[in-house]
Amino acid sequence: MMWIFLLLVNTAVYGMDPKRLVDLWTELFRPFPRDPREGFIPDYNAFDEEFDFIIVGAGSAGCVVANRLTEIAEWKVLLVEAGGNENFFTDIPVFAAFHSLTPLNWGYVSEPEPKACKGLRGNVCFLPRGRVLGGSSVLNFLIYQRGHPDDYDDWAQMGNEGWSYKEVLPYFVKSENIGIDELKNSSYHGKGGYQDIQYAPFRSPLEDVFKRAGEELGFSWNDPNGEQLIGFSKPQATMRNGRRCSSSKAFLEPVRHRSNLKVTKYSTVTRILIEPSTKKAYGVEFIKRGKK
Repeated sequence: MMWIFLLLVNTAVYGMDPKRLVDLWTELFRPFPRDPREGFIPDYNAFDEEFDFIIVGAGSAGCVVANRLTEIAEWKVLLVEAGGNENFFTDIPVFAAFHSLTPLNWGYVSEPEPKACKGLRGNVCFLPRGRVLGGSSVLNFLIYQRGHPDDYDDWAQMGNEGWSYKEVLPYFVKSENIGIDELKNSSYHGKGGYQDIQYAPFRSPLEDVFKRAGEELGFSWNDPNGEQLIGFSKPQATMRNGRRCSSSKAFLEPVRHRSNLKVTKYSTVTRILIEPSTKKAYGVEFIKRGKK
């Protein structure tokens, strides 16, 4: 309670930015890192330098792109994110259903759907999207499911070179740090990557019932990201020791000390700046704490 009182005093008396208050609140209510890979991302505020790459959005993809680009030490990278840090509550998997009711969500909804969302007011679907470091990987239910190989192969056959499942599989494997004992020697999974994949530590007695039911129907108990997808399985999760392992925690936090990586939080991009004659993008315009 004393911490809450001090934060409120700082806001009222010293005019602390409300978004900075949220950041401090987040830092107070996220446990100190238990793993050297984890830690808070420093906020960048000096915008008088140029970058080789500017990434808009520190979401599931943006965190990975920032990680990979900054492997090249001479490339300077700016990552622009409209939200702030994750917190203690986003680390708890069972709270996933509530995160979409918070400012961590952009609050998007669909147009009225004539054939869907019939149980919702006006047939309007909720479309949660993350406004936080880690993006929607902070709001989701942690299920790690790559999708069916046939879909990737269909994309390749449509002319999207490099998108067959055989070609993308090595990148899934490279990104993974599989924590499921029976899959550690599988060619479909990787060890030592950034993204932790584990089973939830809680085990329901219904697991055995579902397994027997599947076997009675003639299905096998298999790896949902392995060679044979059709069947019954226990969900694999983007989880680290029982806590959420978001894209930010997996790919961004371990490289937060790279000198060529800068991350600006609470920065909402309004447009991409394009040179009229060459049609090439040369920068971005964004608003941070009311300043363009």
